[in-house]
Amino acid sequence: MTIDYTKLMNETSFKIVKEEEGLVVISLTGGLLNETIVEFKDIDMVFDENEHASFSFTYDVLGENEITLEESEERNNFFTNILFSVMNELMYPEDYKED
Repeated sequence: MTIDYTKLMNETSFKIVKEEEGLVVISLTGGLLNETIVEFKDIDMVFDENEHASFSFTYDVLGENEITLEESEERNNFFTNILFSVMNELMYPEDYKED
């Protein structure tokens, strides 16, 4: 099964379930990964000389859905983009408060 990660990014949202040093657990809602838990571990954020951030991390995808996410650059980019969004929300929570 081929996964359209661009489409998946548009139809998937997340909620932060747990956050502690080096670990962020999120719940995904919508799309193919609905009701899936993702554990980001060993998170290391590095800034280069131009203050651009990059991450190194590992992750586990947990859920009842029997979805096989084959290793690919697109899959890794998808989860990196989600982690960037999660970290942005954690660093600037005032920008994400619901009215």
